[in-house]
Amino acid sequence: MKLPLKIILWLLPVLGLGLGFAWAYARFNGLFETWRFLGNPGETIVRILGIQDSRRILVATDTGSLYALEFGQGDGVALPAQPEWDAEPLDTVDPFPRVGLGAYYVTWPAPFSVQQIFEREYVYKVEGVGRVMFGLASDGNLWMWYHQNAGLASLVFYFYPVMGLVVGLVAALSTYLVLRAYPKMIRSHPV
Repeated sequence: MKLPLKIILWLLPVLGLGLGFAWAYARFNGLFETWRFLGNPGETIVRILGIQDSRRILVATDTGSLYALEFGQGDGVALPAQPEWDAEPLDTVDPFPRVGLGAYYVTWPAPFSVQQIFEREYVYKVEGVGRVMFGLASDGNLWMWYHQNAGLASLVFYFYPVMGLVVGLVAALSTYLVLRAYPKMIRSHPV
């Protein structure tokens, strides 16, 4: 069954609006973020112990050593180009690990065999919120996922659907104008 052209032209703006909402949802919830490989400090990591000084992840290795990796700079999360592991004594650890992927944010499945997940929320740029997750792979390497939304990030739910609607209207209008300007040429060549 072939749809009439008028119905297709009316569906293009609606499709653009729906795609705009889908893009906004994916952007707001971190679906474009990926897991980043951090490796290990030269020894196999057996457990994530917690967060130290609010910006350092503390891990234990198979030899009983403790190492820390700094993952924050300023009010956000940023990793150095080459992660530097520091040997640490066990001083203070903020212990509140949670197990599970994507409690508040939707994440893609981890690209590794998960042995342990440690996640933490933090304040990002006064009104915003961020989430960082560390995953321990079964091979003893550490992975990291993070996403942050500033205070007015929810405005994407207003802008992206409107942009999708406008793109759909432009596509429908240009299709209509082309068909109106060249009716014989378009209809003489079957698709």
